[in-house]
Amino acid sequence: MDRGCVVCLVSMRIARIAVLSLLVGSLAGCAILTEPTAVIFIEDRFGFAPHSVTLDGTRSYGGVVEWLWLLDGKIVGRSEKVTVSLEEGEHTIKLRVSNEAGIKDEQTTTVTVKASLSGLWNGVLRLREGDDRPAMFELALTQDGGTITGTLEYHLYGSQIMIPITEGTATWGEVYIQAEGNSPPPVSYHKVELWSVPGDILTGDAWIYDNEYGSTLSVEWMATR
Repeated sequence: MDRGCVVCLVSMRIARIAVLSLLVGSLAGCAILTEPTAVIFIEDRFGFAPHSVTLDGTRSYGGVVEWLWLLDGKIVGRSEKVTVSLEEGEHTIKLRVSNEAGIKDEQTTTVTVKASLSGLWNGVLRLREGDDRPAMFELALTQDGGTITGTLEYHLYGSQIMIPITEGTATWGEVYIQAEGNSPPPVSYHKVELWSVPGDILTGDAWIYDNEYGSTLSVEWMATR
């Protein structure tokens, strides 16, 4: 091999190295062009009004530098995390993200909120079939998140009885309320439980010890507001 060929081979190798260096530099410079991906994380997608939720976009990736939150089409924040209070209904949450190159991505999800149980509920509880002296009652409920407090007021056999709710909890799939206490004759002890909330109707069971008959009655009841 003559010297001219050697020089040519060396020149070609140098040229290849230069091209590779340019490619590596270009790829490094293009790292910012990675497409962003919007990721919404919401811990409590279901709840009772008013339902406070934190919209979390920290799981988004791809060089994200800007966040835009929309609640039912209206802008509610421009940071990684935003806390909002939601009323009854199904709400649409959208997160739009972008990187330094202006490339954008978005994700949409929903949060469903039921009406609060707070308020007055009125119902009738019959101790036995055909009873012409039904127990009229009123539930005064206050709901704070998953906790329910209040009182149960009975109108039975001409007596007015008011007892506190000794236990009240609410989750998305189940609501539990227990009112338990003593009262004057002919009814000396009663316990009322709520176990179902289909819409604006409460249904449940009651256990009442009746002195007049010396027995414990188990009956179903229903209340509306």
